[in-house]
Amino acid sequence: MSDMQRLLRLFRPYRVWMIIGVVLSFFTLFANIALLTYSGWFVASMVLAGAAGLSVGYSTAIIIGAMAVFRTIGRYVERLVTHEATFRLLAQLRVWFYSHLEPLAPARLQNYQAGDLLSRIRADIDVLENFYLRFLVPVVVAAAATPLIAIAIGHYLSVELALTTFSLMVVSGLGLPLLTDKMSHAAARRQVETKARMRAQLVEQKQGLGELLIYGALEQRQAEVAALSNELLNDQRRIHAVSGVMQGGQIIAAGLAVWGVLLFITPLVESGALQKPYFAMAILFVLASFEAVMATPQAIHTLPMVQAASRRLFEIIDAEPKVRAPARPAKLAAQKADIELSHVNFAYRDEGPLILEDISLSLPQGKKLALVGPTGSGKSSIINLLLRFWPPQDGEISINGRNVGDYAPEDVRRLFATAPQRIHLFNTTIRENLLLADGNATPEELEKACRLACIHDFIKQQPDGYDAYVGEAGLKLSGGQVRRLGVARALLKKTPILLLDEPGEGLDPALEHKLLANLLSDESLNDNGLNGGPDNNGMGGRRRSVILITHSLTGLDQMDEVIVLEDGHILQRGDHNQLMEKDGAYRQLHNLLGEYAVMQ
Repeated sequence: MSDMQRLLRLFRPYRVWMIIGVVLSFFTLFANIALLTYSGWFVASMVLAGAAGLSVGYSTAIIIGAMAVFRTIGRYVERLVTHEATFRLLAQLRVWFYSHLEPLAPARLQNYQAGDLLSRIRADIDVLENFYLRFLVPVVVAAAATPLIAIAIGHYLSVELALTTFSLMVVSGLGLPLLTDKMSHAAARRQVETKARMRAQLVEQKQGLGELLIYGALEQRQAEVAALSNELLNDQRRIHAVSGVMQGGQIIAAGLAVWGVLLFITPLVESGALQKPYFAMAILFVLASFEAVMATPQAIHTLPMVQAASRRLFEIIDAEPKVRAPARPAKLAAQKADIELSHVNFAYRDEGPLILEDISLSLPQGKKLALVGPTGSGKSSIINLLLRFWPPQDGEISINGRNVGDYAPEDVRRLFATAPQRIHLFNTTIRENLLLADGNATPEELEKACRLACIHDFIKQQPDGYDAYVGEAGLKLSGGQVRRLGVARALLKKTPILLLDEPGEGLDPALEHKLLANLLSDESLNDNGLNGGPDNNGMGGRRRSVILITHSLTGLDQMDEVIVLEDGHILQRGDHNQLMEKDGAYRQLHNLLGEYAVMQ
C-alpha cells in the first residue's frame, strides 16, 4: 500500500467533511466563472444598446448582484468547510502519530534526536495538512471542471474552440506542472529533509548551549546550521525559478485560448450566427475557465513534500515496539506489587555488551530498597526493565508471582510513582503541574506533599503562591526547586511503589538529609499519611515500597536493603549496618560513591 493510500485511510473518518469541501469548491469555481461571463455579456449588451439608441432593462443587473452575493457567500462557506476539515485532519494526525510513537519510547527511539522527533510530530504533520487543502481539493476540482467546461464551450459556442481550450487547459493544469515538478522534484523533497535537519540541529544546540560554550564548539555547530540554511535557500531559489517559468507558461496558454476565441468565434459573429455580446462573453468565459487549473501547479509542487513528510512519519510508525502488550493481558491489581528479578541479563542492543548480568533481587510490598553505585553501573537499567521500557535478554521479572510479560506495559507503569532526574514542568502554574499526578488532589494534599518535598516554604514566598507560573520547562525555578516539585508530584500519585532517582542531587547536605528523612518517614509512606487514610488512597491498607537510586550515602541507614552495583554486577548487598560492619564492603561502598566526607 502506497503512502498516499495510507493517508487517505487515515482521513476516512472525515470523508464527509472532505467531500463537502470539494463540492463547495467546485460550485464556487463555477459561480465565479458565471459571474464574470454574465457580467461581460451584460456590459457588452449595454454598450451596443447605447450605441444603437435602444432601451435596456436593468433587471439583469439584479441577477448579477445576486450572483456576486452567492459567489461571496459560497467562497466563505467553502473556506470554512475546507479549513474545518483540515483542522480536524491535523488533530487526527497528531493523535494518531503520538499514539504510535508512545509505545516505541524509549527503546526504538534511542537513535533519534529529540529535535528530529519534534520536527516529525510538528512540521511534518503540518506538511501533511497540505495533502487535502492544497493537493486533493484543487486536483479533484480541476479534473472534474475541465471536461465540463469543454463540453459547455462545444455545446454553446464551437467544437473547435472547445477542443482548443480543453487542450490548453490540460497543458496548463497538467503538462506544465508535471514538467516543472520533474525539474524541481528533488529540491522539493530535499526541503523537507533539510528543514528537519535544521530543526534538529537548532533544538540540540539550544539544549546543549552550556556545554557547547564550555568546549568552544558553538561556532562549529553554527556553521553547520548556516550550511543547511544555504542548502535550503538554494533549493528554494530553484523551485521559485521553475515556478516563475511555469506561471508564465500558464499565462501564455490562457492567451492562446483567447486567440482561439478570435479564430473560431469571429466568423460566427460576422455571419450573424452569434450575437455580438456573446463575443465578449466567450472571451471572458474562456479566460475565467483557466481558474480551474491555476492551483494545480502548486498542488503538484506540494506532492513531493507531502510524500517526503509522510515517509518520515511512516518510518516511525512502521517500527515494531521492543515491548509489546500481550493479546490478552492478565489483570494486575493496582494496590499491590511484589517484584522479583531472577538471574536477569540485559543489553540495550541485541549485539551489544551486557549492561546487567545475573541480577537477582526482590522487592516485596512495603520494602525500601536502595540501588547505589557509580555512573554506568546499571542502576537506571534496572529501572528501565521494571518500567517495561526494555525486555531482558535472559532471566525473569515477575510481579505478584507472574511474569511481567503477561501484563500490559501501561498497567505495569501505573504501579510506579516516579521522581526522575530530569523533571519536566509545563509552562503553567505550580498547582497545575502538581495536579498532573492526581487531578482530584485537595489543596491540603498538595501542601502536604510539598512540605514533605521541602518546597512548600519556597512556594508560600511567591506572590501568587501555588498559582505562580514556573515558566517554560520550569525556567523560573532553580534545578533543586524543579527536582523537589517533581518529588512532590510523585508523592501525590497513589501507587504502591515510589521510585526516587537521585532526589537529593543539587541540594546542600542539610536539605538533602531533611528531604530523604521526610520521604522515607512513616508520614510519607503509610496510608494515614499523605493520602488521608486507608480507604482514600487505593492502597488497600498497605505501606508503599521505595526504590532509591543514589550516589549519596544519605538515607541508606533507613533502607531495608542496599544493593551496590558495579559494571552491571551486584558487588555487595545487605542492610546499611551490615555493610558498615564489614571492612571490605565498607571501603568498597565508600570508594564507589566517593563520599569519604560522610563517614562518621
